[in-house]
Amino acid sequence: MSPPAAASAGPSSGTVRSPRRSRNSPTADCATVARLAGGLEGLGVAKGDRVLIYMPMVPEAAIAMLACARLGAVHSVVFGGFAAHELATRIDDAKPRVILSASCGLEAAGIIP
Repeated sequence: MSPPAAASAGPSSGTVRSPRRSRNSPTADCATVARLAGGLEGLGVAKGDRVLIYMPMVPEAAIAMLACARLGAVHSVVFGGFAAHELATRIDDAKPRVILSASCGLEAAGIIP
């Protein structure tokens, strides 16, 4: 199996960016899920494939989970705080087709790298 593709959301990645959306718009969120599912499908993700989601507690993490469900892909969520070796072990064990990550999280206090 080839190494997993990586998609990242955040200010420094430039790969996949989360579109602006209103807080009260389920339709916009549904469209965002569909758009991400299409992007994952473009990366070769299909039913039964594994996708590793490495993100802080941001809305995009839930959107990523729903996009995986839409395709029938299995998602594995790994939140921050793991040492590099432990993260590498989880990635090796999961053998994901794609890894979705974020470069930072936004909190009320500011940006968390």
